[in-house]
Amino acid sequence: MKNLFRPVKPMLLVSILPQESKTLFRVYRDYLVFINLVRELVNSHQHHIHGFSWLGSEAWLLIRPESEQLLAQVVSILKRYFLWLKQHDTGSEEFQLRVMELHTSEQMLDALRYVHKRPTTCGQVADPLDYHWHSYPVYNQFWQLDWLNTQELLGYFSSNRILAMNAFRQHMQRSGEHDYKAIIEQEPKSSYVDYNLVQNQALAEPEYPYHADITSYETQLVPIPSGLQVTFNTTS
Repeated sequence: MKNLFRPVKPMLLVSILPQESKTLFRVYRDYLVFINLVRELVNSHQHHIHGFSWLGSEAWLLIRPESEQLLAQVVSILKRYFLWLKQHDTGSEEFQLRVMELHTSEQMLDALRYVHKRPTTCGQVADPLDYHWHSYPVYNQFWQLDWLNTQELLGYFSSNRILAMNAFRQHMQRSGEHDYKAIIEQEPKSSYVDYNLVQNQALAEPEYPYHADITSYETQLVPIPSGLQVTFNTTS
């Protein structure tokens, strides 16, 4: 196994949570619409998706950005998705987009395990392989997605695919991973960047590189490298 503590090109763990305990995904077609938007994010902008988990009231993405415009592009597809929900009178018009930066392969594998365990943690299924809308079945080769990159994280276990898969399954059985949802939610609000969508409002120049291209937000708090919170209303 490679050194899991060495620094690598950062990934972002992205969580999407609707406000007021509303629903993010209600019916099968909601997932289909969202999956097409994520595929567009990869195909049009060349970002790399390494893991995901989509449940009724939350969504998680493990992304390696290939440009500084990632966050603006994620916001764009989310606004389109929430327009879809609004057309069918479902879901929330407000949601939070929260981001955590991961710097080592150990952190990335831990985050991937957390994302893959969300369906069982939330009580959706007893076995993560029984849940369809996350990347664990893809990593186990039960189905394929051409826009999901599984090679890199599996490669941290072994260059041999079979050995890597066995080590990955053992990794999934371990306990004691960080509770990323609690970490992101319990971080003091003053440690985040808090954006509210404002029509025709310019953005004060931020220090955090992954949202440097957004031009329709106003900043209220000082950013830190490890966390980001975005809150906005999709009707603005």
